[in-house]
Amino acid sequence: MLDEGTVQIAHLLFAHEEKTSVTKKEIESFCNHVPIPDLIVHIMAPKSEVISRSLNRKDKPIVDPSPGAIKRFINLGHEIFEIINDLDPWTNKTITFFNSDQTNPQEALNITNQIMDVQSSVKK
Repeated sequence: MLDEGTVQIAHLLFAHEEKTSVTKKEIESFCNHVPIPDLIVHIMAPKSEVISRSLNRKDKPIVDPSPGAIKRFINLGHEIFEIINDLDPWTNKTITFFNSDQTNPQEALNITNQIMDVQSSVKK
């Protein structure tokens, strides 16, 4: 089963608050109370690119579209995921794909197809 729910919930809980940082203790407590996903596909890009993309989007990812709020949101998201990815057994459930503005779109398609193949074979 592929599900972004658990990681998405962590991001919604911790990155949307008016905080500037999140503690490992908070994330560990959260992760101890939620189901561990079968697989986490982490598509990572340099923070500077993610911030730039978010600032240039017409549909901003958060209610407060100010540059400071968007930077805080992106920085917290990266921080949250770094903590989650360092936790056992979460780290063993994660596949990370690095995607930047220089990434060949065909690479992303190839990886997507590989993940779909794995998902299909697990369902059988």
